[in-house]
Amino acid sequence: FIPFMTAALVWSRRQELSRLYRRVKEQPSKNIWVRGNAIVLSLGVAILIFSHLVQIKGIAVVGLLTIAWGVVYQVYGWRILKALTFPLIFSLLTIPPPDTIVEKVSGLIGNITVKSGAALFRAVGN
Repeated sequence: FIPFMTAALVWSRRQELSRLYRRVKEQPSKNIWVRGNAIVLSLGVAILIFSHLVQIKGIAVVGLLTIAWGVVYQVYGWRILKALTFPLIFSLLTIPPPDTIVEKVSGLIGNITVKSGAALFRAVGN
């Protein structure tokens, strides 16, 4: 669901992106930080390799998203990356929460359900 919403957010900005792309093509920047470089992309690859070694899926998703940011930055530059900031930040919702947090929240919700059910039975009577 999140990737489709991210794609819809990018699609909704297609006119702005088209205008920015034409502007970047007509007037390419000589500054390496504006034009784009491979630092973010390399960082994403390093994170992905690390996640493979430690076998944690959440870190792998962070690595893949960092690679996506790096590809946009490398190919299109800072201006397009800045225009895509919200859709790319929204895509961070695909990162799964750690299992310890899920277990704690599940236990808490289970306790609340049991206590509410017991209170309801007591209120209704035998």
